[in-house]
Amino acid sequence: MAATNATTADTSKYVSEVYAAYDDDLCGGFRVNKGYLDLEWIEWRDEVSRQHRDGGLPSMVWKCGDQHWCVHGVFFREGDLPHIVRNDGKQEWKCNLTRTNLHRDGNKPAVIFANGDCEWWVKGTRTGTTNIPPPGAIFPGQFTKPARPNSE
Repeated sequence: MAATNATTADTSKYVSEVYAAYDDDLCGGFRVNKGYLDLEWIEWRDEVSRQHRDGGLPSMVWKCGDQHWCVHGVFFREGDLPHIVRNDGKQEWKCNLTRTNLHRDGNKPAVIFANGDCEWWVKGTRTGTTNIPPPGAIFPGQFTKPARPNSE
């Protein structure tokens, strides 16, 4: 749906669909916003207006399908799960000091793309990629370091 064709009915339908799927815990309420390029999202906030949602549920759900997890305004998920899951399958871990920098502790990738490629980031600085991982890199799941071509 193009931004210029968006109608109140379209927005209401979207809000109803998302609300029906996520009406379990409003944590102080939710609101629909229009942001950059007319993207719409629903967010849950605590009593002092910080992004927040309990129960391991996303605190922000974008119309495109992206989801963000925050607890009292801080990116957080138990079990070292990603803070942001994009609709294309990309997973991201963020640094809570700035909320914009990519970061993941434990020498694990801070970005995992849907195709399995990875990027390692520490406090907003990229330290490695799938093809050139940092020393001692830990890969997700069964993914291991790519084999180096034989020199023969």
